[in-house]
Amino acid sequence: MSIIELKITLDYIEAVVTRTLQVPADIRLDVLKLAKRWKPKDTRLS
Repeated sequence: MSIIELKITLDYIEAVVTRTLQVPADIRLDVLKLAKRWKPKDTRLS
């Protein structure tokens, strides 16, 4: 299975916010939209 890396940058905000996702190359668009919205837990605070 091939993995692709997507870099997502939010526009129209003052601070630069980027996220990098690694997803299967054959991911469906509806599943990719869910992956974009997922917020991982911040383990640095625990």
